Amino acid sequence: MGDRSLVLYRTVGLGMTAFSRLRFDVHVEGRLTLAPGTLYVVTHRSNLDTPLLCGAVFPKINRAGRDLPWFVVRDDLLLAGFPAHVVPGRLPLRLGIGRILERSLRCLALRPATRMRVVELARDDPTLPLEALPNAAAFALRADSKGWRRPQLVRDVLRSGNADLLWQMVERDEAPEPASAWTQRLADAKRDLERVVGLMRSGESILLSPEGTPSRDGSVGPLQRGVGLLVRRGRPRRVVPIGLAYDPLGRGRMRGHVRIGEPVDPPTRDVEEALHVLLRRTLPHTDGAARAYAYRHGPAGVPPPGPPELLDRLCREYESAIV
Repeated sequence: MGDRSLVLYRTVGLGMTAFSRLRFDVHVEGRLTLAPGTLYVVTHRSNLDTPLLCGAVFPKINRAGRDLPWFVVRDDLLLAGFPAHVVPGRLPLRLGIGRILERSLRCLALRPATRMRVVELARDDPTLPLEALPNAAAFALRADSKGWRRPQLVRDVLRSGNADLLWQMVERDEAPEPASAWTQRLADAKRDLERVVGLMRSGESILLSPEGTPSRDGSVGPLQRGVGLLVRRGRPRRVVPIGLAYDPLGRGRMRGHVRIGEPVDPPTRDVEEALHVLLRRTLPHTDGAARAYAYRHGPAGVPPPGPPELLDRLCREYESAIV
């Protein structure tokens, strides 16, 4: 990593650390030790996981100044239009941050071969009729509600005000055309995997969330397809599990818990199941989750504060951490 890239890497890390310390009451259990060839696997709780993790581990990484990990991020972060997706209608759809993330911040993507976002289908062949998109009706309704001209072709919906609709995921069997988009997607997915495998084999460290998306119900969800292949082919020297959890039932700032597990040898059999168990064992037990679990499964008492769906989520999180 060059000097300019290292400065940017550290600047962003420090910024996320500052945000984390302002947003959360950060609690860290365990000690991070940096070493080449490490695969860090992290539970995925929220879209705020990255700043929380930075707040917990970046000071250590920054002092070390070496063995800086690469971050496997959600692939849409690298797409032109991601800022418009975050703030629909206010930023241009052509604006992207992918080049900065890739070149300066050691960010990688692992694109799935059989899923992509509607915007990627639309950009592959903008001349297709609108009906080629699986959510065509939603675009038509949006145009009517906004007083826009009724879209006829795919290119007519490529605008910032549609960013939320363009960012919906689509499976290949839901929209098989254009076939060229899926052919390219398969090639991109293979190239992503080969790049990460190559980095791991060369001794670089990689940090990723094997679940792929934040947990919807509080449990540690199923791991993405391909994670086992990545470990078997990448041959990391060791695996370090990191568990994240949030406690929204306390007073003041939300508590953000980071638990760093002990390094282990990479599994060689039933890799996905082994990593799943490892993540469950590393998931922190928060006071809020314990209170919600005790209320739901113990003698009737005063319920913890919060809506029922939040208590359900905390119960499942507590149960998921019991192995």
